[in-house]
Amino acid sequence: MSGYWNLFILGYLPWLIVDALMGYLNPIVAVLISLVIIAPFTYKALKQQDYISLVFVSGFLAYVVSLLYHITIFTLYAKNILLIVGLSALGSVILGKPFTIVYAKATVSSDKWEHPNFIKINNIISSVWASIFLIEYLLTSINFPHYITINVLLVIIGFKFSNKFPDYYRKKIKTS
Repeated sequence: MSGYWNLFILGYLPWLIVDALMGYLNPIVAVLISLVIIAPFTYKALKQQDYISLVFVSGFLAYVVSLLYHITIFTLYAKNILLIVGLSALGSVILGKPFTIVYAKATVSSDKWEHPNFIKINNIISSVWASIFLIEYLLTSINFPHYITINVLLVIIGFKFSNKFPDYYRKKIKTS
């Protein structure tokens, strides 16, 4: 689960910080606070080649540009970041390089990284996250009235599933 904190911090936290601080501070100050907080996590994502988290960061940067300068292309990119991330996550599964492997490597010994079960588990977890991102996008697209509540629930479900599923799958294989 620890590897997934980078996903949460880079995928959700910057927007939450800016939205929370905008009513109290100048937008530029709110953005700078958020950028300072996420900077070490962005560095970690770059080092780990955590492309999904980096796509989220690019969406946040587009959000910042659209917030400060109202440039349409950046607004469209930021508004559709969940679709872009969802399709990227889905693409990682289709290409056989599930994005969650980056997070799983933080807790699994390197001798298991190439094992077919390790890759299968990560394909399933990546598919669940891709579904979560795409559902979040759909909910924002239709202006679902309780989006924040559903969003929080989906993220919690994603974290819980990512944490519990590998053990469940390994036990299932052993009993088969």
